[in-house]
Amino acid sequence: MLSTVTIRCAKVNALLVHLGRATSALASADRNHKHIKKNETFEQFRQLIEHHYIEHWSVSDYASQIGMTESKLYVLCKKMTDQTPSKIIQQRLLIEAKRNLVYTIKPINVIAYELGFQDPAYFSRFFNQQTGISARDFAAVIKSNDHLHSGIQMTSNTIGINIH
Repeated sequence: MLSTVTIRCAKVNALLVHLGRATSALASADRNHKHIKKNETFEQFRQLIEHHYIEHWSVSDYASQIGMTESKLYVLCKKMTDQTPSKIIQQRLLIEAKRNLVYTIKPINVIAYELGFQDPAYFSRFFNQQTGISARDFAAVIKSNDHLHSGIQMTSNTIGINIH
């Protein structure tokens, strides 16, 4: 017959195995919850950008609205996109600038003001820094349908037009 000690040891071992499995399942569920929470927070950031990019909010403004620090927002953005919050905001503004340059006949200074720039010269510097080409040259090349030979590449993405 098995001794009482042996039976108790077997029961304790079975209990430990069960406890280990339960702990592993909880840890996995916790990781899934954290991943879902990160996705939701990042999506909240993107939605805020959609509503406020023309207002030129700072990263601090976005972080405050989400309820986190700038450094946590930075870490989140880097994990999700390998880009900084500032870069994500700038890209959204740039997409809208390109859209306006491609699909409207508005003068560049009007586009600049509509995108929240108080000085068209600052918009021109912003556009040139982001693309390597002036807004005026970009619009001229695109509207002349000469972008196939100019080195400007047009691709689409999920956000909209991304013209490099």
